[in-house]
Amino acid sequence: MEDFQSPKKPLNIYEVLDQVKPALHFVRVKWWLVLVISVGLGAYMYQREASISKVFEAVNTFLLEDEILEELGGGKGGTGLLSILQGQGGSTNNKLVLVDLALSYQLIEKTLLHGCMINGKWQSLAKRYLDLTGRSESIAADKELKNFTPDSTFIFGRNAAHDFLLRSLAIEIAPNISAITKESGVIEHKMTFWDEEFTRIFSANHIRELSEYYTEKRLEKASQLLKYTGRKMDSLERKLAGQEYGLAQLNDEGFGVVMSRARVPELNYKRNIELISSQYIEAVMANNLARLEYEKRKPMISVIDDARSPLSSKEGNPVRGATIGFIAGLFLGVIVVGAWFFVKKILLDQKEKYMQNMLKA
Repeated sequence: MEDFQSPKKPLNIYEVLDQVKPALHFVRVKWWLVLVISVGLGAYMYQREASISKVFEAVNTFLLEDEILEELGGGKGGTGLLSILQGQGGSTNNKLVLVDLALSYQLIEKTLLHGCMINGKWQSLAKRYLDLTGRSESIAADKELKNFTPDSTFIFGRNAAHDFLLRSLAIEIAPNISAITKESGVIEHKMTFWDEEFTRIFSANHIRELSEYYTEKRLEKASQLLKYTGRKMDSLERKLAGQEYGLAQLNDEGFGVVMSRARVPELNYKRNIELISSQYIEAVMANNLARLEYEKRKPMISVIDDARSPLSSKEGNPVRGATIGFIAGLFLGVIVVGAWFFVKKILLDQKEKYMQNMLKA
């Protein structure tokens, strides 16, 4: 069975114009409504831009140079000691780890405790932040927080209320910090805040804290092994010195006696000296290897560009916002009034058909 469909009626531009003309006429009649919408949107955009306070932006870029294990010691396989030192394995992207650490609340807390010269006054960043946000007096008046000392003397875990307050400050500041790794491998650290001096100093100290923490954790296992081999080497050195001293004292007391039984203690001393000497040589070699691996694992973080005053700033532009809002309001007003016309026409047509049906009935 063939499916007969009625041919589509071609679009006639004149019919479209006949529909649009009444709508445009309605828009001209309701011009005041278009103007109200336009002015209202322009006023909203003006107020919105005016409420955006000025913020400063400190951008620092630095480079994390990977360890030179391949150049010095044969890659990821290496010796047993090398495997122990590497520990975490080579699959971790250290740059991504560094980026994530930039948003760590704990590192932000440690940065806040740094003492800095701000506007000619030595104070911690946390104290400066509390002064800027107007909370220093209220905290000093609080019974639980009046002894809050956010500086280098602060001890975590001593006072739960103080710990919670410091963490709250870190949570407030965290959204102002961002870090990304560019395609070139350079890491960009960005800090935004409405006080220029605080922005610049906090950003510089945060990168320093980030670098120290990352270096400490990367070298933790290698440092432990280096200390262990150093203690072992010192212990054997003392034992060896004791045996050598004992042998020398025995020879002094013997006065050249050549009796066979008198030589037994001397042979024991010599045998112990030979054994401890071999152990000491191995300990020295292990310590030298541990020291080499420690140096090879030491990350190098080089600052490429540091933020300096005057910092770049961003703020709202009320005039531009009002202009954009007014122009957008004109288009929106025309659309709203035109839609009103067509909706009104459809309702009138439906009402007319309804009345006709009622009369026929």
